[in-house]
Parts: sequence; structure tokens; C-alpha cells
Amino acid sequence: MIATRALDFEAGDTYIMNIKCTDTAIPAFNLEIRVIVYVKNVNDAGPTFSQNSYDLNVKEFTRVNHVVGTYDATDKDSTLLYYKLIVEPDVGFGLESLNNGRIVVKSLLDYDAIKSVKLTLYAQDTADPTPEGVPSFTASTTIMVTITDDDNRPPWFQPCDVISVGQSKICQTYGYTGSVSLTEQQADALTLEPGPLYAVDGDNGINTAMVYSILNGNTGNLFQINANSGNITMTKAADVPGPIVLSVMAAQTVNSFQFATTTVTIQVVPKSLHEPVFKGAPYSGVVSGLGSMVFKSTDNTPLIIQATDEDFLGGMNPDIVYAIIGTSNFSIIGHNLFLMKDSPLGAVTLQVEASDTAVGDVITAEVQVEVTSAAGGAGRYGASDMAALGATLAVLLFISLGIIGYLVYRVQHGKAAWGKLSEASVFRSSLGSRSRGS
Repeated sequence: MIATRALDFEAGDTYIMNIKCTDTAIPAFNLEIRVIVYVKNVNDAGPTFSQNSYDLNVKEFTRVNHVVGTYDATDKDSTLLYYKLIVEPDVGFGLESLNNGRIVVKSLLDYDAIKSVKLTLYAQDTADPTPEGVPSFTASTTIMVTITDDDNRPPWFQPCDVISVGQSKICQTYGYTGSVSLTEQQADALTLEPGPLYAVDGDNGINTAMVYSILNGNTGNLFQINANSGNITMTKAADVPGPIVLSVMAAQTVNSFQFATTTVTIQVVPKSLHEPVFKGAPYSGVVSGLGSMVFKSTDNTPLIIQATDEDFLGGMNPDIVYAIIGTSNFSIIGHNLFLMKDSPLGAVTLQVEASDTAVGDVITAEVQVEVTSAAGGAGRYGASDMAALGATLAVLLFISLGIIGYLVYRVQHGKAAWGKLSEASVFRSSLGSRSRGS
């Protein structure tokens, strides 16, 4: 008996045949037998996946060990398959078991840190290592995972410093500042620092629109805010000087439970009609050494740096502050300039800035300073001069303390002498009284 075609276990594993034997000489004599053929299964087919590739979306912060997808292969020869997963980059995902194609989250996913992962899933019909001579087949498929942003963060006012605390991110902002003129209504939106007031969705993969509102601080409804843009405008003029602090909220339009607040500090200041002007600019001076004051180049008088403001009587604006721009070698104290650090000999060009802190006016002036090695002329006092003066004063103080001590000693000694004289006088008086009485 021979097979007329190749046998396939998967097509049928059992064949039943009846064989009849007949004696041709004596037809009445015959024999009939039944033959049962069992087909033995051999590993001649490998596992297969239903697709060559898959797409999978997984939300960030999906809990660990949660099954996000099942990708089982099939095999005609085997019901037990062995799986292996390659993760690129190696983060966040793994297999629930080596004997199934269920993908699970192995660690928390952060949309800001990673947005896509490539998974390559292998299915093999034999366990590793496969014994020598045993046929083994493998199949693979690709799973492209896209991490989606979850709505887990409130709005972030801009600009801000993003601080990571574990898996959380915090947007630290410092509020906004601006100014308006007293008794004058500004028509346009207020100009704020460090920039326009606006907020973005902390989940930038969602980027939900914001709605703005003023919570408190808006006494007399002096200001109004555009709910869509966040621009703040005036409804009338301010009649009282000083700071006004507004508390502003930004909330998601689709989820009002996600919101953030910030402050807008608006200074109400008298209107500036005149910008400050440096008196005597450009300046020219000379300085003899470290720690010395800068003197005029024309005489031995201190160089005075001062800005005047015609908005004030006599030009003296108390809100003006001064600073040296671009170098720390010099410092301005009051209206005088000092050399604070070693500086090369020769001419130095400085920029001095005067800022009106009330209205924001800023002006600059140039100062030419000649740094010399001279010990200093009349009226110029350097670090060595100050040291000598200090030593002299110390000597004088020591002498003075000595004199004072001597005088105290004499006074105390004098008190003792007068005490003795007083005792003698009393004794003599008592003797006189006794003699008269006798």
C-alpha cells in the first residue's frame, strides 16, 4: 500500500481503508480487512500574525501592568507559542507572559518625555534554545505605539520656569507688572512685563483654549479683561495713585476645573511730561587708585553725576536711581563715582544709567575716566589715604584714653585726700566741744 498524495496532518490525521482479498480460482473464497492509518504531525509550518504591522495609541500615565493590546499569532502545528518583544527606545512596555502576545505597560509614560515607541513582536513555535535537529519557525510583526497626552495639567501662564518634581511638572510664574498715568484713561491694552498676559494648556499635546477673568482687586471696575485674549484695558481713568493688584484666572474652555491664577500689579503714577536729563553730560574724570572717588578732570572737586527732571520742583526727582552699565569695576554711590576693582591704567569709557522707577523713563550718559597710578592730589583720597587716616585716628584715640584714665585716677585719689581732711576736721571739732563742756 502506497500513498497517492502527500498527507497533511492539518487536513486530516486519520484515514480508514477497507482491503478485500479474493481468490480468483474460487470466487467464493475472499477476505476483507480494515486498515486505519494515523498521520503523525510534524512541524512543517510556522506561526503567522494576521497583519504585518499595527498602530496603537496609549494614553500617558496608563497604570502599570495594564494590557494595552493583544497580538497573538496562530500556528497550524502548535497551540503553544513563545513570544519575545523588542522595545525601541527601551521604555514603558513589555509582555504579560512569554506564551501570549498581550502587551502591557511596564512603567509610567510621560508624553513630554517620549511620544512614540516601536515594538517588534516575535512568535516562535519552539522554546529557546531549540534542540538540534528540531525544526523551528519564527514570525514577527511591528507595532507602532503613539503616546497621547492626558489632560492632567492646569493652564500655565507664560513665561514660566518649568520645575520637575518626580513625574510632575510645575510652572512657576512671577506675575505681571504694568503702569498707567494718574487721571488719564489709556485707550489701548496695557503693556505688561515680562510680556503679554496669556496662558497655555499645560498638556501641550491637547492645547485646549483658555478663558480669562479677573477674580478680585478690581475696585471700582477700573479694568476689564478680554475673555479670549487676556488683554487688559481701562474702563475709566484712575484717580488714586499707588499699586493696584489684580488676581487673574485662566481656565480651560472645555474643563473649567483645570485653571490657574496669577497677579497683575499695576502702578498708578503721575504722568511724566518730561524725561530726565543728565546735568553736565558727557562726563570726564580721573581716579587715582582702587577705592578712590572719581574727580573732575578740570579741578580737584568730586565728579557729580546727576539727572534732573522738570516734572519736579528744582528738578530733583526722588524716584531716579543710578547704575553703571557693562562693568563692575566702578560703582555709583549717591551722585559720586568710585573705582571698586582693579582696572588697567588709561582711559575707560563708562555708561551710566538713570531710571525713573515711578514712570519707567530710562536715560544714559557717557563717562570718560582716566585711571592713573598717582598717589592722588589735593582733595583726592584713595585707599592708602584712608588707611593712614585710620592709623592716625587710632593713635589719637589711644592717647585720649590714656589721658582720660589718668584724670580718673587723679579724681579718685583727690576724693580720698578730701575724705581724710574731712575726718580730721570732724575729730578736731569733737575735741573742741569736749573741752568747752568740761
